[in-house]
Amino acid sequence: MLDFICRHLNWTKKVLLLFICNMLISCFSVKIPSRIKKNFICNDGYYTGLDTLIDINGIYYIPHIRDMYNKSFPTHKIDTFYLNFMFWNDGTIVYNFAGNPNTYQLYFDEILAKIEQKKRNNDFYLGFWGNYRIIGDTIKCQYLWHPYFISLNESWYGWEIYYKIIDKNTLEFLPEMTKSLDPRVNKERQRRNITDTKIGTAFFFPIERIPPPNCLIKKKKWFWCSEEDWKKYINNPKQSKRMKNE
Repeated sequence: MLDFICRHLNWTKKVLLLFICNMLISCFSVKIPSRIKKNFICNDGYYTGLDTLIDINGIYYIPHIRDMYNKSFPTHKIDTFYLNFMFWNDGTIVYNFAGNPNTYQLYFDEILAKIEQKKRNNDFYLGFWGNYRIIGDTIKCQYLWHPYFISLNESWYGWEIYYKIIDKNTLEFLPEMTKSLDPRVNKERQRRNITDTKIGTAFFFPIERIPPPNCLIKKKKWFWCSEEDWKKYINNPKQSKRMKNE
């Protein structure tokens, strides 16, 4: 009888372990919903020419003043936080990844040091990445959040935002054109009459050296316009500025 119980417990442990492994695999391999993927701008890896219109050797940031109201005391504290983003000439963009202009250079020095030591900086490469298109004097940007970590509260989401080019170092946020890449979210926003407010102008901050745009979602085939584009990146991730005639 005791032998049967021990064998039964061992079998139960094996089943439980198998179940946990399957759960972990499913959590780490969450697929992007088709309703979001079909609205996402693909990347062909070609040179966009954005650097002929604006300076992209650095960061664009939007200072946003907010009232940090504390109900417990109550007190008001006026604070400034920064929305920031960067462009690369291969059509890639990263959004909202670092602190403020006083720490930008140090932040990227640390990232580059980790890259040189062949270490991955998760805060940067696991952030809000996506692609952009140039439409006249406007830049159409799309970014995605990828649920890399195990969490019941995390899911795919993405947004489309627009910036008007004012000059080589200044962009104007166009809130009336902002929308989600998820039609269900847009429908709910319309139902609740939610609109984006004007958060201000984006200013340029130069960076001496910027890291390559080798984010993890670039390894996904759906990120690219064709299988050939995807293979070219997989075979040579460092090549991020292909010309149209290549």
